[in-house]
Amino acid sequence: MATWKYTGAKVSDAQVKTSLEAVNAACFNCQTESSECPLAQAAADIAAMRSGADLSP
Repeated sequence: MATWKYTGAKVSDAQVKTSLEAVNAACFNCQTESSECPLAQAAADIAAMRSGADLSP
């Protein structure tokens, strides 16, 4: 199980996948992909959980 770095909550692979799909669906497709975009930041954090990266603050 992965750990959500903001709360320490343990989440299953299925939850990670569902969350990533939801964030990607919320994207406005503005094509800027700025590092300041909160949706891009959330997607990157969630995607990193799938790869098993350590995202501890």
